[in-house]
Amino acid sequence: MKALVTGGARSGKSGFAERLCMSRAPRACYIATAQAYDVEMKERIALHRLQRESAGYDWQTLEEAQALPELLWRLGSGVEPRLAAQGDKPADEASASGASAAFSVAQPADASPTGEGRSVLHSAARSAAAEQQIGNGTVDLHASQAPQPASAPMVLVDCLTFWLSNVLLAAGKDGDAAARAAMDELAIAVEQYPGPLVIVTNEVGDGIVPEYPLGRLYRDLSGVMNQRIARLCDEVFLVTAGIPVELKQLEYKL
Repeated sequence: MKALVTGGARSGKSGFAERLCMSRAPRACYIATAQAYDVEMKERIALHRLQRESAGYDWQTLEEAQALPELLWRLGSGVEPRLAAQGDKPADEASASGASAAFSVAQPADASPTGEGRSVLHSAARSAAAEQQIGNGTVDLHASQAPQPASAPMVLVDCLTFWLSNVLLAAGKDGDAAARAAMDELAIAVEQYPGPLVIVTNEVGDGIVPEYPLGRLYRDLSGVMNQRIARLCDEVFLVTAGIPVELKQLEYKL
C-alpha cells in the first residue's frame, strides 16, 4: 500500500502521515530530507523530533537530502542501514526532522537506481542483508494490520518538496534537467518499492507566484512531481486545517 499525503504549510500533513504509519505497522523508517540551514529550520526539526519521541512509536530515522531513490532501492532490497557513529554530524545539523535514532547507508561505488547499476545494487543488497529487518517493535499491531515483509519495512518520506529543492540547489545552472532526471528515478523507485510507503509533499503551487525564475521552476517541478507520484499511489490524502480527505475515492473519472 502506497499513500501520498499533501497539503499546505502547517496543514497537519506530517502529523497525519505519522499516525497513518503508526496505524499500519509496529515500526517504520523515517526518511528525512530537509537540511537545517538556519535557526528557523533547526527549530522545526527539533519540534518534529519531539513530537515523534513523545508518540511512543519505534521510528528509525534515515537522513538523506538527495539520494532518495537509491535509499528506497536499498531498503526494498533488504539492506539494513547501519547506525551512524556519534560525532558524524552534530544533532542541530541533521538534514531532517530527526527522531529516536539516526542512520547512514553505505552505497556501492557503482550503485545506481537505473540500468546496470540497479542490477548491481539489487544483487549486492540481497547477498549482503537478505531477510534483515529494521528496528524493534514497541507498538501493538491493530487487528487489521498485515505483516510486513522483513526486507521491505514501512517507510515514511518527509518530504518530497524538500528533497526536490535540495536537488535543484545542488545542480546549479543545470537544475531543471537534473531535477527531471531525479524525478524519473524517484518515480521508478516508488513504483517498485515492495513494502508499505507513505510520502509527504507540499502544495507549493497554491501560494503566490514566485518573483524569481528559480522559484517558478521549483513551483512547476513540484506540481509535476506530485502528479507523477500521486498516479503511483493507492491513496492520496489532502490535509487542510488538520483534516485529511482521501482524494482517489472522490476522483471524477472522465
